Amino acid sequence: MLDKIGLVLHPEKSVLIPQQKMIFLGFVIDSVKMIVTLTKDKIHKIKELLTFTLHNASSLRIREIARLIGYLVSSLPAVKCGELYYRYLEMDKINALKYSKGNFFGSQYGYFREWSLRN
Repeated sequence: MLDKIGLVLHPEKSVLIPQQKMIFLGFVIDSVKMIVTLTKDKIHKIKELLTFTLHNASSLRIREIARLIGYLVSSLPAVKCGELYYRYLEMDKINALKYSKGNFFGSQYGYFREWSLRN
């Protein structure tokens, strides 16, 4: 039926049976409880990146911090008030980019080490 109106279904990506709970883009969407949570895999990946960042704070490149921020931002739909938790890190990244004249491969010059000690 959907083919007749021009919609093409991908059988592996489509869910043709209604569900109350499903995984989509790293989120568990529960329509009964009306909540969105992170999958265990996504939580594990974020924890790994945070641990790496804290253990290597003095030698990180700005690009590595930008990657961590990307993962944190991608989790925002499932994290209550999540924007509040990464703002200082984002501000430090911006300052480090100014100092390195926009070079993402540049050193962070202690900005993130200070952040890791504050948090």
